[in-house]
Amino acid sequence: LSSKTVRFALADEVDRWPAEIEEQGDPMGLLDARQSAFTRAGTLKKLVISTPTNKGASRIDKAYSAGDQRHWFMPCPHCGAEIAFRFENPKFERHAPHMAHYVPECCGAVIEAWQQRDMVLAGRWKPTAPGPGRKPSYFINALTSLLTDWDTIAEKYWKAQGDPLEEKAFANLVLGESWDAQGAEIDPARIVAAAADYPRNVVPATV
Repeated sequence: LSSKTVRFALADEVDRWPAEIEEQGDPMGLLDARQSAFTRAGTLKKLVISTPTNKGASRIDKAYSAGDQRHWFMPCPHCGAEIAFRFENPKFERHAPHMAHYVPECCGAVIEAWQQRDMVLAGRWKPTAPGPGRKPSYFINALTSLLTDWDTIAEKYWKAQGDPLEEKAFANLVLGESWDAQGAEIDPARIVAAAADYPRNVVPATV
């Protein structure tokens, strides 16, 4: 990340990069500096890839949100409308065989697992947030993958339930989403209402 000038850069698994390298700053900023010699000609290329980690601290989330947010859209085998697989819409049984299938928002007809392959092969990348200056950014999850199947995804989902670490791994690795750790919300008004006045320099007996 120093000394050499590079025209092409591959930034892999950026959510696992440290926030700072040897007190020299953000490693992504250092990488950008290595390509500055090609900015005038506009011939530089940088590819940023990562499985997301934690919401709010995810480099890939930030990079994706700054782009045109492309999803893999496929024709529905029933009505022909273009859809992208989202985890809100698959349906499956609690116990194996899970009988996983997909109910799209377009027509509500059942898409069986065996229809997924033809849909994926007929799909295309389509921006969901186009705009001036937005570079291509891409999102894909395991529902669209031709390397696994929906019943396996269903099994992983049920096994993860109740275990925060497994739920996080499922969100990151299967859904391709950053993990939003839900903590207990604190109401400031309730804290103020519970406060009590004590004389200065006096420790209450209950302490």
